[in-house]
Amino acid sequence: MLGVNQLDFINYCNALKGNYRKGVHKMETLLENPTHAKEFAKNLGGVSVVLGTPVGKEDRNSETLRSMLLASDVANDAVYTWMGQYYEFDSWDELLGDEDRCKVMMANELLWRALSASGVAMGKTVATLAGLSCSAYDDMSAVAASSTAMAAIAASTEALKALNSSSLKKTYTVSSAGTNSYVTVKSGNLLVLSLIGTGSNMWTAKGFTVPNTGNITFNTTAVTLCKTANNLQVAYGSSSTSQTATITGIPV
Repeated sequence: MLGVNQLDFINYCNALKGNYRKGVHKMETLLENPTHAKEFAKNLGGVSVVLGTPVGKEDRNSETLRSMLLASDVANDAVYTWMGQYYEFDSWDELLGDEDRCKVMMANELLWRALSASGVAMGKTVATLAGLSCSAYDDMSAVAASSTAMAAIAASTEALKALNSSSLKKTYTVSSAGTNSYVTVKSGNLLVLSLIGTGSNMWTAKGFTVPNTGNITFNTTAVTLCKTANNLQVAYGSSSTSQTATITGIPV
């Protein structure tokens, strides 16, 4: 296991947390430089400052810094580095290939807060929990694209629990009154965990099948796992009544 370099930790504490505004600006500047960002993601002292804030003791500064890092291109590398102080491993597969270890990490709020925000860690964790070999999946995108993985995950209580407790999960709301409505989820796809519509009509979410477009019909309480196009279309019959769909899922 890696030990935190105390000097690095102190230096990054002073730089990032000494002043909220200046600290956020420094993090922003650091992450905008690809070379500096990669170096930071490999520095245990630095990532510990950002990812190690005790659960329940977060403040505006710590929340902003963590959100910035976990939304960056080096998020997976940063989480990988940070986990090195807790376990000995030489790859993501070695860290996340054991089901019991995955369950232990899920139960640890501090570890899971970071792991569940990493696309790589989440993909490999849910694969392992679903009884699959995590080495076959690079990340959540690979899991979502695999019908084998999605069949397995849908049948696994632990895998579904991991997805539903992931920091990657987002909620989208679409409203319409007699016409189709769209919501852009991101530049990518959405792994849908649930779609719940109001009113008495059936909702249709379009663009779920891969690779071709198609329809899947939900009732007002149905929950499913599937993948959508960038623009998720929600439509319902011919009623002019205003209705709303709440969609929860994981961008992949």
